[in-house]
Amino acid sequence: VLLFVAVGQALFGDPAELFRELMPGTWLSFAELIAVAVVAWGIHTELTGGRRLRLDSFWSLSVVVFAVFAFDEITQLTIFLADGLTALGALAVLLLAAGAALLRYAREPLRYPAALVVLAVGVLLGAASQGLDSMLRATTGEFVAEESLKLAAEAFILGAYLVVLHQVLRRDRSA
Repeated sequence: VLLFVAVGQALFGDPAELFRELMPGTWLSFAELIAVAVVAWGIHTELTGGRRLRLDSFWSLSVVVFAVFAFDEITQLTIFLADGLTALGALAVLLLAAGAALLRYAREPLRYPAALVVLAVGVLLGAASQGLDSMLRATTGEFVAEESLKLAAEAFILGAYLVVLHQVLRRDRSA
């Protein structure tokens, strides 16, 4: 992240340049989100013993949620749809529905206490990123901080999912 700031400042005179759309920061975020979806798929298939995606667990829902986040990150589709969705009230309904769906299966990650610690850090960093976006006036510094926190949050979430996958695979080998 500091490298992005330094290179953006040196090459473009703008520390936020490499965080802008379709620049390295966007691609890194896309890669992190896709990686979380892939790891969630691995957890799901290991736990279910099958490859078919069924939306009946935290891990299978995570596959879909993070794949959608990755698609949105690289296309910025929600930016284009935001006005229409806000006018319809659909965005709030979609976010509440996604939260309720994942909350239904919230006990599943509780089986992995080590991963919960890492996941909690990721969630806190993500909340800080969203908080900056919501509460502070948009400036170059705010944008860099927000994007940096988002990238760090995604890395911690990926780490948490990798901890779970490791524990699931280790358990399967010892069984």
